Amino acid sequence: MNPVTNKTYVVNFESNNVTVIDGSDHSTTTVAAGTRPFAVAVNPVTNKIYVSNVGSAAVTVIDGSAHSTITVAAGDDPVDVGVNPVTNKIYVVNNGSADVTVITPNRVQSSPLTTTIAPLSGNTAATAVTTFSFTAASAYTPIAPPVQQIYYQVDTQTGPWLRATPDGASASGDTPPLLPGVHLLFAFATDGQVASSIDAGASSSPILGQVSAYLFLVVQSPPLADAGPDQTVLVGDTVTLDGSRSSDVDRDPLTFSWSLTRPAGSGATLSDPTAVNPTFVADLPPAKVEGGAVAAPLVEAALGARALSPLDAATWRLLVGPNTPEAEFQDLAARAPAGFVVERARPDFRALLARARLSISQAGYNTVLEVLAAGIPAVVAPFAAGSETEQSLRAGLLAERGALTVVEEATLGPETLAAAVRAALARDTGGRAPGLAGLDTSGADKMARIVRERLAIVAPR
Repeated sequence: MNPVTNKTYVVNFESNNVTVIDGSDHSTTTVAAGTRPFAVAVNPVTNKIYVSNVGSAAVTVIDGSAHSTITVAAGDDPVDVGVNPVTNKIYVVNNGSADVTVITPNRVQSSPLTTTIAPLSGNTAATAVTTFSFTAASAYTPIAPPVQQIYYQVDTQTGPWLRATPDGASASGDTPPLLPGVHLLFAFATDGQVASSIDAGASSSPILGQVSAYLFLVVQSPPLADAGPDQTVLVGDTVTLDGSRSSDVDRDPLTFSWSLTRPAGSGATLSDPTAVNPTFVADLPPAKVEGGAVAAPLVEAALGARALSPLDAATWRLLVGPNTPEAEFQDLAARAPAGFVVERARPDFRALLARARLSISQAGYNTVLEVLAAGIPAVVAPFAAGSETEQSLRAGLLAERGALTVVEEATLGPETLAAAVRAALARDTGGRAPGLAGLDTSGADKMARIVRERLAIVAPR
């Protein structure tokens, strides 16, 4: 097949001819070959077709434009034939004489004015419209007039040629939009010499240089999807997605297909999955994981717990404390599985916590109070290294009152943490945890009173 001319060549062994099928209208032409044609090869650069004839020890050369033929001798019983379009050499395998015939077509007188086409990487274009660079040179002697223009065309040498820019010996030009597949680029240059014109006596034409050809493959790239910027919203807000910045380098029309991954218990649905700007209503907050300077075991457990928990479809936001070195933070961000957002501690922590579906943290004083004030389901893993008992005592007392769920540091792992998340959500009957209900939160006032009383005792009289 010649992908440039869209013609297919079929050898007919018994009828000693070749059927040419025009791919545009499926019309056929029959071209006589030698005796028992066996194989066929096509050079798309020269538009020549080579047919090996096992019965006549010859190769039939067919001109792809005029369908005229010539016969070239080969060895005995030629079977396979191959073409190198770069060197324009033909190789014929002779089964009977156990050798290979190499055919080199006669070259026509070449023009001293030549054009070089800069090759693509891998001879492959990744876009429908591709920019090519051209360089022309003249070897005319004793005087070589300067190159005036370079012209090019794709897949044909008939019809109007495109003009590369700028004028001169170095230029470039874009191809028209091309379909995926093999294409052939032609280019030639003109200089200032005067030659005979087809309109004799009225005008004259510049010398046309030798036509160069370059074979390349177009492989189109997939479109680039852009779902728009990240958004922080409240429960009940209508979220508008924005796919308008999606693009296709091949300039093909875009279609959209959105999908929504929902956390457990969510009924959110997209207004139109095929729209550029679909909407949905946020009906559940995400989960949140908080880690301080000594929370490494909890962080590692959380990375594995998400996939095992009822919140396996929710976004888990992992906040890393300020004492974590930057290298460790970057390593954690790189290792975090899909579904995690890894950030440094945020100034809007309390507002972020209030919108969370669940909190996972250690049981430090400030963190626990903020979680209780937010009134959301909470899982804590008290820090208990060495002789530390403060966090374990605080967590145990609050767990007895149903304010949170505890997973002990000694048993902490993805499975136990996921089980604690499941238990915390199971107790969350009304969407919010008990929080501060039933707890005495007047500690600051009591502490101030105690301080005043102590100062009064020790004050001098």
